[in-house]
Amino acid sequence: MKVLFKDWECTAVGTTYAENDRKAIVLRDSETGEPVATATVNLADVRIPDNCVFVKDYSENEGMLDTLYNHGIVESGAIVEVKSGYVFISAYRLTQEAINNLF
Repeated sequence: MKVLFKDWECTAVGTTYAENDRKAIVLRDSETGEPVATATVNLADVRIPDNCVFVKDYSENEGMLDTLYNHGIVESGAIVEVKSGYVFISAYRLTQEAINNLF
């Protein structure tokens, strides 16, 4: 799925975290394939439903939630928010389109 994150035209790529097989999303430059950002984080000790991801929307990834939502990858409305270190991280449901096209 093509997305625009900040000034980069990217392709969203679905993968999984090795530790627990939870879904993950990375963004790669659409032209070169170089990594641009990891859109999700793995909070392995926090239970979330299948087909949900924790979105990394802080620090250098600020604006990631808007990007994923505006491009139809996650649904609106966090299903859970947890404190991790100095930030709060929210989990969102993947859209059916994202599930079909990324995973």
